[in-house]
Amino acid sequence: MDAIEVRSGLWLTQFDRRPSGYGLSPSTIMRSVPVVTLKNRPETIRLSSGLVIYVTQPRWAPEKEVDLRPEHEMLQAAEYWLARATSSIVQSSSNERFIDLLRQYIANTINTEEMADLSAVIGLLSKRKTIVELLPQMMAREPDFQERLREFEQSERDRLRASLQSRLEEEMQSERARLSDIRADLADAETRLALVAHREGLLRSEAEKHDESIRTRIAEAAKDVVGEASRETQQLSEEVTRLRDLISQTPISTVYATKTDLLPERKQQEDASGQLVIATEEVRRSIIGSLSSAVAMPVADVATIILRSTEDLPVLIGNKASGVAADISVAIGGENSVIAFCDPSRISWQDLLRDETSGLAAAIAKARTHPGLIVPVALCGITNGPCEYWVPQFIESRRLGKLPRNLAIIASAGVDGTRVSVPDSVLEYFVPILVPASARPARNLFAGAWGAELEVDKKKLAEAIDLLSKSDSLERAALIRAAKTLSRTPAGIDMGEVAAALVRQEERRLSLPGEGQQHAFNTYFKNIEG
Repeated sequence: MDAIEVRSGLWLTQFDRRPSGYGLSPSTIMRSVPVVTLKNRPETIRLSSGLVIYVTQPRWAPEKEVDLRPEHEMLQAAEYWLARATSSIVQSSSNERFIDLLRQYIANTINTEEMADLSAVIGLLSKRKTIVELLPQMMAREPDFQERLREFEQSERDRLRASLQSRLEEEMQSERARLSDIRADLADAETRLALVAHREGLLRSEAEKHDESIRTRIAEAAKDVVGEASRETQQLSEEVTRLRDLISQTPISTVYATKTDLLPERKQQEDASGQLVIATEEVRRSIIGSLSSAVAMPVADVATIILRSTEDLPVLIGNKASGVAADISVAIGGENSVIAFCDPSRISWQDLLRDETSGLAAAIAKARTHPGLIVPVALCGITNGPCEYWVPQFIESRRLGKLPRNLAIIASAGVDGTRVSVPDSVLEYFVPILVPASARPARNLFAGAWGAELEVDKKKLAEAIDLLSKSDSLERAALIRAAKTLSRTPAGIDMGEVAAALVRQEERRLSLPGEGQQHAFNTYFKNIEG
């Protein structure tokens, strides 16, 4: 006998042979019995008596100690030690919790026998049926109960039907009220639409009246222009007739002498006009860059001043505004430029034209004589006198073609001394441009007359409109006018920067009359008397 199986898979190899059988050695303790397990799976023959014969040699694992006491003895030992712990240790709350925990663990766990008992109980209980399942089946077999069930179902149907009808009625009432509100809103909208249609009819009628009035005025103006032209033609004819009569009465020698004297003068004028130098695009771009450096302003701002001088009225403001206006005028026109100063004695446009020292009348005549050249004029200190009388006349005369388009006006506002405030109706014509205090005088930059490129460049017009459309501050009319100006930007100058400068200037121009005393530029135009 090599080993005795004491538990499933556990074999005892150390035991005593006795006459009555086999037993543990006297020194073996039941709670710590050395046992072994099989490391391999040897071929065996198990007899009916329980004896196992190993056909192949078994291999045993190292010994380990196992408690072979019965479970009730282990529980008794646990109770014994719990009693010892209870009697020998002064119990604290933590000790009580520990003992309770051990007892709870014993109560919550089961052994193999208890597991078999529990499995049998569960199998028995699983065959039982619940009262909830059986009760309806049993009651369904009773006729009285079936009748009561049908009555209950009918009462429930009636209750649900009444509930649904009441809810449906409430929803219908709500929808009727909402429909009534919608009809009221629709009637209100129809009333407003009729009012709008009526107003549209009135506006259309007024517009037709205004159109008719404008047509009448245009016809009258055309008739006046035709009459004025006829009168001028008649006067010229009479003047020619008088000159012919005078020539016929003049001796022949005098006539020859006159022709001899006039020929050299006419030839000198033709020679002088033939020597006129026109500045190229590169030269003009260089002059604009030099002006920008001298007056401490961006190239785009200087370019917009020159572009707007033939269409609007750019007004330079600041302590050095007059000097900058004069420098720009001289750089464009050279000796043909005009520098005029305003004062309280010059009230109307005719006063400015009659001033021989200003040369304004000569500049206008020169612009008419040379329509292909820009004739610049610097009007310095326009707030030194009452400009409200001549600015509207100048603007409207230019708009109606009474003044040549190539006449470029660059104005400046007075800084101190006796000045005259400008009304809002006149401020609308101004394009205020601030001159930095760091501006310095520019040297003589004139390098030839500037060509009057006043026609819109159709190739650049689409790009100009696209650049200006990015700003929401310009109305359509102002945007079209600014786009036409922008399309004339000289080659080599960034149109995007010029467009940004035009938008800034247009915003200042539009906001200047409407902001009262809050606008920063009002110190140059409002409440400046004395």
